[in-house]
Amino acid sequence: MGLLSPGPALDIADSDPELMRWLSDRGLPQQKVAVQQLPGQGRGLVARTRLGKGELLLRVPMGLVVSEASALQGSPLLRRLVGGRGLPSWTVLALWLAEQRALARAGGGSEWAPYLAALPERPGTVLDWREGEVDRWLVGGLRAKAGIILAADAATWHEVAPLIAAAEADGAAPRGALARESVRWGVGQLLSRSVRLDAAGGDTVLVPFADFANHSVGADCFLDYDARSGTVAVALDRAYSPGEQVFISYGPKSSGELLLSYGFAPPPGSNACDAAFLEVGLPQDGGGGGGAEQRGEQQQGRQQRQEGGRRRQQRQQQQGRQQQREPQQEQQPTGAAAGEDELLAAKRAAMAARDVPDSECFGVRLDALPEGLLSYLAFVDAPIARPEEAEPLAEALLSRGELPDLPGIGSCEALAFEGLARRCREALKAYKQDPAEDKRLAETVPDGGGFDRREALCASIRVRERAILARTEFVAAQRAKALQGGRRR
Repeated sequence: MGLLSPGPALDIADSDPELMRWLSDRGLPQQKVAVQQLPGQGRGLVARTRLGKGELLLRVPMGLVVSEASALQGSPLLRRLVGGRGLPSWTVLALWLAEQRALARAGGGSEWAPYLAALPERPGTVLDWREGEVDRWLVGGLRAKAGIILAADAATWHEVAPLIAAAEADGAAPRGALARESVRWGVGQLLSRSVRLDAAGGDTVLVPFADFANHSVGADCFLDYDARSGTVAVALDRAYSPGEQVFISYGPKSSGELLLSYGFAPPPGSNACDAAFLEVGLPQDGGGGGGAEQRGEQQQGRQQRQEGGRRRQQRQQQQGRQQQREPQQEQQPTGAAAGEDELLAAKRAAMAARDVPDSECFGVRLDALPEGLLSYLAFVDAPIARPEEAEPLAEALLSRGELPDLPGIGSCEALAFEGLARRCREALKAYKQDPAEDKRLAETVPDGGGFDRREALCASIRVRERAILARTEFVAAQRAKALQGGRRR
């Protein structure tokens, strides 16, 4: 799966006839789009004929869709490894990919070999970045998001490594078939091409053929299960002429999120979903939230074991690993020094009672604040004197989403905007790269790009993040000042 913007008309013959024969033999109907190898984009889908707005396209039968259930059904080894252990679907599918890849490489023992051969050796996600690049090129909340992906991958391996070792020891699994790098490759494939079928119970799946559809920031159509046809399909949001590349949306993702999870970023300034990510939360006791692997394990527990969890900005079916919520280390005052631990515990309990994480990463856009940010900020920053004050405060701010004037606090809205402005100022200080050099690098990728241009793309993303943070800080500070002035009058 990949990017970019529509290009010139292309040859509409399939570039992988062997794959298409295999798909057809497994029930894929005749298609109005062809698989094409596109310059700088990998594979994509190109219209064979004129396609109308609203037309239902692709119609991939469920027999071709790889789910946790179908993976387990078709693999005695997987049943031996994970049967009855309650592992996340993500982990099961990563193991399935690694196993099928090993079988295919061993001499064609996988019936999925033609599909596996079409998958990239390196999807280009953040899992493929070299050591040190995340810390060198990413800042703030986006760096934290990258760290969560890396930690979740490490946690996946930590979870399955003993199971694999035991299976190898008793001869159930060939030695080396499920090596660390093979499982990591499987995780990368899922990160970049899995789909969440909201209309079919929210399962995370692989959809061969449909997963060659590329993303456009201007698209407003999504892959999902279509109950009438019993297939995975997409209703086109616009018409296409023969030879045009057909695009779908992977969801309302920032350019940074697209780069981390899919290995590409759109042209600078073209993505209305671009955001700067702010980490907001209660102080963490015991030194702050644990290490990266611990956070990855926590992520699996909250996100994968609940099969997707709550996702703030994504209404479509994409897998939820890119919508991570993890404990962070931002320190904000929440009460008097005396009894601070008790006051924090009361706030944390009130949040937990509402299934609200005590730390969250919010994506702030140039023209919009994410839903719930102001209420969350107000709750985190509001001073309380006694533990029993936490519950009614949480009820007003977190449950009802109100921003009232409260005794001892004043305007919760002003408090929230003050906190937002302060965090934007602090976030801007974290950018150590030279702004002029970032701008120069950004100008070298006017059309966006993929994995091989990631350094310049990161510079372009930093330019946008700085602009968003500076604008948000200014607006939030002015809003807080106006609210405080109105209260004084």
